Amino acid sequence: MINKAIKVAYSHTDSIYKYDPATIYYDYQYILLENIYCPLITFNPEGELVSSIAQRFEWIGNDVHIKIRDTLKTIDGHEISAVDVEASLKRLFILQSNTHGDLKQMLCGDTKLSNLEDVCPNLQIKDAKTIVMRFKKIDPFLFSMLTSADFSIIPKNSIDSKTLKIVDYRNTSGPYYVEKDNGSGNIDLSANPGHFYYDKNMPQKVEIKNSEVNGKNHSLDMFEKGSIDLLTTIDSTPLDTIINYSQTHNDINLFKTIPIRLEALTFTATGETKLTREERFEIAGLIKGAILPHLLTNKGKEATIQIFPPFGQGALTREQIKDLEERFRAVKLKTCYKKFTVWNLSKDTWPQLQKIFPNAEFKYVMALPGRIDYKANGLQEPELFFHRTDTSIKEDISLFSYYMSGYLFSIHGAAGQRWINKYIETESLDERMKMFNELHYATLSKAITIPLTFSPYVALVRKPWEFKFLNLHAGTTFWRLRCN
Repeated sequence: MINKAIKVAYSHTDSIYKYDPATIYYDYQYILLENIYCPLITFNPEGELVSSIAQRFEWIGNDVHIKIRDTLKTIDGHEISAVDVEASLKRLFILQSNTHGDLKQMLCGDTKLSNLEDVCPNLQIKDAKTIVMRFKKIDPFLFSMLTSADFSIIPKNSIDSKTLKIVDYRNTSGPYYVEKDNGSGNIDLSANPGHFYYDKNMPQKVEIKNSEVNGKNHSLDMFEKGSIDLLTTIDSTPLDTIINYSQTHNDINLFKTIPIRLEALTFTATGETKLTREERFEIAGLIKGAILPHLLTNKGKEATIQIFPPFGQGALTREQIKDLEERFRAVKLKTCYKKFTVWNLSKDTWPQLQKIFPNAEFKYVMALPGRIDYKANGLQEPELFFHRTDTSIKEDISLFSYYMSGYLFSIHGAAGQRWINKYIETESLDERMKMFNELHYATLSKAITIPLTFSPYVALVRKPWEFKFLNLHAGTTFWRLRCN
């Protein structure tokens, strides 16, 4: 009989108590959380909205009626109900820390919520299994936004009523629950046989193993030695190393998405204030010229001048591309003496870059600017940072919201939320695509974000496990692995 347990490499040392759908800043948080909690709605492999916790979801006039599955229970027998849905959404509205969409203003208006018993006027429990959301008009993006892990349903009994912290990770709404956590990145998950995603051929146990030693990821070494069975889509092993490994070993399966992984340079609000647009183009152009050849030695990467794929929605026009190319060609400097700080470029590139930027400071910080407490960590906000993120070939409100909560776009914060609100209210697809394109181009023409490469997300698994993943999705959903 095949052992239906699987060991997963994870180069993070966080305890499970650091994971919360209300504060998803990084990809590794998203992946773990989408395995232990479920949202109301999800996408199927064809990209269609389908049921998750919501057995049925529909617009009736300007109201959304959501019917919860009758049979969904946690591992200890708690039946997920409309009360859990209401508590999960109210918790999100009170904390106001989530990054993939905002429902609070639409449902609660100016009503201030301070605890889970406070009333949100347009969020109502109809019966034990039905919850109703009332809107002024139909929102065409609501259902897609509700697919985000931010809107995962957490059993009300698993939440501390005073602090709103999650205190029970055993009783969850997802296909897995936490069986054991040693507090240093090693977390054991077990399958919930009562879940609608449950399949006897999916992993019955998932052992998440910390693969970081002295700040370096050793996941592929662990895979080679047999102590790991799965490298996730966010593993830091270089792309070409994983692809080459898959081509020389016939005992593994490789998964690849379409090219939706973006590498980019982004100027922070500090960088935008301290540096002119021309200076940002000069700095970005010089860095790009220095590091892009290095990045492109990695098999599977391709250079890009766009944030969104050229075959998707929001892509640039030929004229816009020509304008950007001319701006970078206009950079004639070979050495730049401006003072600025850059985070998270590979340390291998620092000696070369230090010659080009003798007054610049290069740091590697395991965080993104705007998503870290600078004072607590003894840091100041840098002017520029290198990062990787997933992108999309279609309009994605959750992704827009995540971008707006950081620095990727030319607008963010309150201005970004106003843009999203206007976008949602715009009924014409042509007008929305115009807004999308204009924001995309404005971000690039103001030298806020400078795209570098596109590549696929990849994952490795040891046979006989097989991937049943979605090639448009950057995550690693353990329940979509099969061992027949």
